Amino acid sequence: QRRAAIINQRTPPGMTQRDVESLLGRPDKVSNRNGELRYVYNQKKGRSSSVTFDEHGCVKGKR
Repeated sequence: QRRAAIINQRTPPGMTQRDVESLLGRPDKVSNRNGELRYVYNQKKGRSSSVTFDEHGCVKGKR
């Protein structure tokens, strides 16, 4: 499952911060709000995507 996620550049729930950085590189911005860590990646045309981690450092969701 991890290999498929890497090939398809997806961040499924449960993926670790280290795995996300290995897949997508270092985030452009890191924020920590209400105990929730979020990586923000800037994309083309002023858009961005974010990956949110739970208290254990695993992917909780993405936008």
